[in-house]
Amino acid sequence: MSPKYNATNGDFGVGFYYVYVLCTGASVMALELDASRFLAPYFGTSMIVWANIIGMILLALSVGYFIGGRIADKYPNRSLLMHLSLAAGLWMASLPLWGHLIFRNLSSGIMNTPVSTIVLS
Repeated sequence: MSPKYNATNGDFGVGFYYVYVLCTGASVMALELDASRFLAPYFGTSMIVWANIIGMILLALSVGYFIGGRIADKYPNRSLLMHLSLAAGLWMASLPLWGHLIFRNLSSGIMNTPVSTIVLS
């Protein structure tokens, strides 16, 4: 396999995927830090909030790796990978636009319990 782009099969080469994994990993880390800032006005910045954020992100990564591996084995298509990555990025970018609406309704303290922190992280 050539490390350069091969126009016949659309393969970008190994170097592209190293950069891709680096960028997506950095994006997940940035999302984790942003989640703590986003939840802070509603649940604070205690250790349990951080533990729930980290746990939920690790759970989401594990489920995503499992489902993504199944999809990649069934449909080994590079454009599908890029389209799914774009959709995930747009979804994460939209969170600040509508997420505050959910937390504003919870600010009355009805669900201000560790269970709600786990579910909403």
